Amino acid sequence: MKKSLKIGLSLLLCATFLVGCGQSYDAKESTVYITKKGKVVSTDVENFSSDYEKGDLESYVDAAISAYNQETGAEAVIKKSLTVEEEIAKLTIEYLNSDVFTAFNGVKLFAGTVAEAKSKGYDFAVDFAKIEKGAFVSEVDASEITGQEELKVVVIQGNFNVQVPGNILYVSTKNVALIDKNTIAIAEGNAMDESLKEETQATESADVVQEFATETEELLEDEPSDATEDVDQMVFDFPAEEEAPKSEFTSVCTYIVYK
Repeated sequence: MKKSLKIGLSLLLCATFLVGCGQSYDAKESTVYITKKGKVVSTDVENFSSDYEKGDLESYVDAAISAYNQETGAEAVIKKSLTVEEEIAKLTIEYLNSDVFTAFNGVKLFAGTVAEAKSKGYDFAVDFAKIEKGAFVSEVDASEITGQEELKVVVIQGNFNVQVPGNILYVSTKNVALIDKNTIAIAEGNAMDESLKEETQATESADVVQEFATETEELLEDEPSDATEDVDQMVFDFPAEEEAPKSEFTSVCTYIVYK
């Protein structure tokens, strides 16, 4: 694979078109969504340099996606939408699966069952919290999770919002805040207790995410079970927020276990 693709499209965009990547990045503005059929839809929301036109960014993204697909021999990465408004760029991309997301972006992402995660070497050696109806219940030992091998799990190494197509049952606690029953926010400094105490902030974020979740659920329920998944409307149109600078890159793996 070409070196430029190995380091990830997000890094290339930061170096060229987008302003303050790794400095002004707000995890609440960018979301990774895991679909029921295993595809991944992500939206990156970043400040866009006024030195460039939308067409420049679009050409750059299209070229990177085309090069990757040609190299792999499959249409594994699809640009769903790109908008630039008031110097905010929102890019939504669909990936065939979590492996393609990882290869294209250079960001570790796994989606599968607990049994599959264990077989791939994920040891679940982190602190976990039990979640019910989108609320913290108690701390739990990892053995309670690893013994339920049929449960679904997402493992991600990055600061994003992550939404799963089911109810979250357990989540690792480091740098994690709950948004609702199927969405978390990962960012340095987030904490499970803060997500419970700061109800106003959580409610505001949940309103935006729930609107998307409802639309997505309707789309997925309307299509036949054997149909090709249509995610044309999956655009995470989160408003830009001004918060303390946070890096999108982290060495911490976050586990989201759901059913």
